[in-house]
Amino acid sequence: MTTRWSRRGFLAASSGTAFALGVHTTADATPLTSTDIIESTETSEAADEFATLRAKWRTLILGDGFSPTAEPFKTRLAELGTTASQLRSTMAPTSGSLWPDLVYADPEPDTDQESYGYSGNLNTSYTRLNTLAQAYSQQGTGLTDDTGLRDDILTGLDHLCSEVYNENQARYGNWYSWQIGAPQALLDVCVLMYDQLSATQIADHLAAVDHFMPDSATSGSAARSALSRRATRAA
Repeated sequence: MTTRWSRRGFLAASSGTAFALGVHTTADATPLTSTDIIESTETSEAADEFATLRAKWRTLILGDGFSPTAEPFKTRLAELGTTASQLRSTMAPTSGSLWPDLVYADPEPDTDQESYGYSGNLNTSYTRLNTLAQAYSQQGTGLTDDTGLRDDILTGLDHLCSEVYNENQARYGNWYSWQIGAPQALLDVCVLMYDQLSATQIADHLAAVDHFMPDSATSGSAARSALSRRATRAA
């Protein structure tokens, strides 16, 4: 399995491809060959594997085996809900920022200290969306499965993707924000909100990660170390 298929397939693959196994024709009613069926089977098996990995990743983020009504979990989950409510109430998508106190638009994009601040604000914007996604996904937060919160999270993701974290943007400031911090938080959110995201949205987010974190970038020791820690947690 190649690295690129692992990265894209992990989120993009869907077990829905198994439908092709029960309908032995293509969309134009052309009978499928044995090769088509074998390839479809392999695709379905890969999709199932990725669904299992996404479920494990989700558990690593949210935890399991605890009661949301028992302490100390009850208090911690309520605190998460309170924090998420505060963040949600102050989110105000506009040109150059998702939160007013986190302007990421750099008027003079380079790698000086000021630009580090702007790129850090981008990183923190995704971290806040991650907090919202956890409050949406966890039981006992007071915001569990809240449709309004869901819409706000998707709005935030779309805003950052269209404005700054996309395959056409050149990075500025701290490389870490673009190659480790933002993509890690973004992919966590994508796992938590996977069933709420369209195929187009997932493709756009993955294209951005591929742009800022191509396979060649993992040759750097810092990036490789960070990714290795993430992979170890998911193993």
